[in-house]
Amino acid sequence: MDRMASCSKSLVVATVVVASVLSGVYVVGQTNTVPSLLLDRLQKAKADGKTLLEAGIRWESDGPRTLEQLIDQFSIVRVSVGSVASSVFSSDELAIYTWLPLASWEPLSKRPVRAPLCESRLPTGLLNDQHGAVRLVGGTLVLDGIRVVLSSPDSDIRLQPKSRYLLIGHLCDNRTLSLGIGRQGIFSEDSHGRLQPIQAEGRVPWQSELLSLGTVSKLRERLRKAPDANDQ
Repeated sequence: MDRMASCSKSLVVATVVVASVLSGVYVVGQTNTVPSLLLDRLQKAKADGKTLLEAGIRWESDGPRTLEQLIDQFSIVRVSVGSVASSVFSSDELAIYTWLPLASWEPLSKRPVRAPLCESRLPTGLLNDQHGAVRLVGGTLVLDGIRVVLSSPDSDIRLQPKSRYLLIGHLCDNRTLSLGIGRQGIFSEDSHGRLQPIQAEGRVPWQSELLSLGTVSKLRERLRKAPDANDQ
């Protein structure tokens, strides 16, 4: 996301009602900004009398090859989802976001993060009763009277209710995490602590190394051996 160029043009929209949008919710008093990459298209859609704008965003990322590189570049957080897998939408000058609140939040390691990745404005009340949240790029919002659907490589990511996961990404001090390598960085955890990637196809070498450790407990042991892996 830090690769996306920002633009000085923006339009701020205040959401003043609570309403359902797909599986997410607006928040009373939430102020949203039309992303700069959508501003011209939104204005044109409004001029044409349209009520729906669909757009997509893509980015290229050179992920790690080895487990050692992964531990050096990304934070690892163990989380669980509550009885309801809810989501909240927001936006800023760069994109629309989907936030997934989490019932439990346990950082296993933390790496330094470049500031832009942690500057997204949190939706009002997002973390009031939650331990943390995952930020995905993409989502659905009504902006300036038009329903805007922004898709991205994150769009098909779903976390199941009453489930535990291992997430790999960029961990911010405000208890939010942005996925650094998309679906490749999400592992489900069973009742015995065994891990399984949610993306079965296209496995990369570091995933095989991680899975060979067997359980979360073994991963903890491996992280303790990594220099500065727990720089919290």
